[in-house]
Amino acid sequence: MNTKFEKPVFLIRSYRKSELVSKYMPHYSYKVGHKKFNEYLRTSSKLWEELQATGLDVNTRCYTSQQVKLIVKHLGEPEEQMHF
Repeated sequence: MNTKFEKPVFLIRSYRKSELVSKYMPHYSYKVGHKKFNEYLRTSSKLWEELQATGLDVNTRCYTSQQVKLIVKHLGEPEEQMHF
């Protein structure tokens, strides 16, 4: 049970790109958030290398649970998001 005092749990699972972008970029439109999120992934060279090693490319529409785990490792959970 999640009370108002507990932090929401972010599940490591596969996500559609639109789902993950909306969690990390909730204050942007999808188009702008998608562009900023992709730019950030590519400018974080260590993260981008690790994601590419899992088969990710710029046209990927879904992130695997392994890719989501890497993103969270580098960016933190969406609630702890950085302001891009």
